[in-house]
Amino acid sequence: MSKDGLDSLVRGIEGYLREVAVHVLHMQRQGLGTEVLGRVPGRPESEDVEIGLDRSCQQVLERWLGATGQRVELYSEHGLVTMGQPAGRPGYLAAADPFDGSGLFRRGVPAEWWSVVSVFDPLTREPLAGGAVDILRQELYMATAGGVTAASLDKGAAEGVFPSRKTAMDDSVMVAAYLIDPSYLVDWTSKAARLLLAARERWPGVRIWPNGGSCIYPWLARGRVDAYLMFDEPRSEIDPGLAFSRAAGYPVYAVESDCDSQSVTGSPLRYPIRASFRRFGLRTHVSLTWPVTERREYLRATLGALVPPTASFGLVS
Repeated sequence: MSKDGLDSLVRGIEGYLREVAVHVLHMQRQGLGTEVLGRVPGRPESEDVEIGLDRSCQQVLERWLGATGQRVELYSEHGLVTMGQPAGRPGYLAAADPFDGSGLFRRGVPAEWWSVVSVFDPLTREPLAGGAVDILRQELYMATAGGVTAASLDKGAAEGVFPSRKTAMDDSVMVAAYLIDPSYLVDWTSKAARLLLAARERWPGVRIWPNGGSCIYPWLARGRVDAYLMFDEPRSEIDPGLAFSRAAGYPVYAVESDCDSQSVTGSPLRYPIRASFRRFGLRTHVSLTWPVTERREYLRATLGALVPPTASFGLVS
């Protein structure tokens, strides 16, 4: 690996994101890309399927990454693709959700269409850089060692963005959770019932943004949402966004019920893995991203009594 190599990947990712934003809107106007091609490995058909747009977006990404000349192992929920010279260790690992929002696109709902990519060091498994595009809002996000930037696709002036500074619940908090799928909604409201009751009684102004997955990480980096709480989320919905957690300064942790924590910013990048923190011996996965300073004390004081005692949760520090 080299700085030049990583720089070429960053340029390739930005080029890809700009093209894929145009590609998705073109497919929508032409009425293309909604056909179901098959199941997503490791996911029930009722939860997710591969559609034509998923595949065409992945092909655009493969073309851009391949053009960098770097060796890349690209992981997505649709499989593993290796690009570049076959000899030796991989130059980089990448995790991508080439099109996040396929269920909405297939149903003709123009909302929350994204593409998200993160690049990892193959030895440390730590994220190095990444990018995302909010296709309908026409916003480009880039995550590098210098931080996270956001830019309008048409104006192009990038500005640094920063995560929320909130360290405790109050009436202005916005918590994100993927609740569109009934199976996730039922599970989430059941496991977070005590948290919801506490919010209703103590912080009635709290709001739940009902979307999540890899696309939520740029919004966390920008402070548009304050926290992300999710149970048993597939790893392929987490890894593509991890470059934003690293660049914005909020590494994700898995926290067991006794508040012991371990960093999970790095990724094993083996799909499909639904119980994404299985390697830590955790029975339940809750991704809670929150920029708190006193991680354990905050959990004991605020969340310890609000979630099931057997739950584990990841959070930002």
